[in-house]
Amino acid sequence: MPTCITGGYNNKMEKQIIIFILFFCGKIFSQDTIFFKNGEIKQVKVDEITASEIKFYRFESPQGPLYTADKYKVQSIKYANGQIDKFNVSDNPNIDTHETTVSIIAVNDRLEYFNRSIFYRHRGINNDELSILIEEYPKAQKRQALKTQFDLMKKYKRNQLLFGFGAPVAGLGIYLAALALSRSLFPNQSSNATIVSTVGLLVGVSAYVVGNILKQSFKTKRYRATAELVNMYNE
Repeated sequence: MPTCITGGYNNKMEKQIIIFILFFCGKIFSQDTIFFKNGEIKQVKVDEITASEIKFYRFESPQGPLYTADKYKVQSIKYANGQIDKFNVSDNPNIDTHETTVSIIAVNDRLEYFNRSIFYRHRGINNDELSILIEEYPKAQKRQALKTQFDLMKKYKRNQLLFGFGAPVAGLGIYLAALALSRSLFPNQSSNATIVSTVGLLVGVSAYVVGNILKQSFKTKRYRATAELVNMYNE
């Protein structure tokens, strides 16, 4: 009898393991692969292919920013189902020599946004380094737009830090003030003192919760502003 129970348990475990392996393998092999002419290979999820561009998401960040690659720089794409598209575009005929120079700057020195961090030439950069890149952007009109977006990103970050630090401090301060007030007003009336301190606790908790909601709101806005800045820089 125990042997049968053990055998049934083992069979159940084996099925769970097989299901997990199949699920894991499915995740691994559900990605598309872009092969660039310079030898670079990217694991992605292709979103759209236009006459001149290939739009894709990073495979590890399918809900992240949408990236673009010039089709003339791509050799082929291998899709998750095994299908392969090959591209034989040797040049970009739609731009003149001057614009070609600008395009090379934008493509070879693209910004990447991954795991809430900005990368330049595959190296993480901070805001000071990003500010320098914006100042050196070749197109004056785009440079000004990038500066505006950069200022907006920093504003959201300041507000996020303000509410992130202020929410717990304000909540605790309100509760402690109510506690001190209750003891001062009702030194010999414990029931009334308890009511005042309880109200103070509720107000303090509410301030903390609202502050955290605002912090998360500004955090989300900062992430979106950063993704938009990266896309603007790469356009």
